Amino acid sequence: FDIKEQRRRTRNALRRLLAHAGFVWLQDSVWVYPYPCDEFITILRAHLESGVGEVRLVIAHVIESDGFLRKHFKL
Repeated sequence: FDIKEQRRRTRNALRRLLAHAGFVWLQDSVWVYPYPCDEFITILRAHLESGVGEVRLVIAHVIESDGFLRKHFKL
C-alpha cells in the first residue's frame, strides 16, 4: 500500500485490518497472504475509501527466502 502521510489514520487502520485478517508484514508497505483475497481487498478499499493507487493487489507465485512465511501459514 501507499497511503500518504495526510491519511495516517487510514494507513494505521489498514495495517490493523490486514493483521487481524491474518496477513503477514513482509517489508515497509508490503503484506502477504497465501490464499486468494481479491474480494477482501475490494471490500477493504471501499471501507477505507482508498483506490487502486493506494492499495494494490499483487499476485506472486514465488517469494525468495519464504521459509518463515511457510512456517507461519503452515504450508
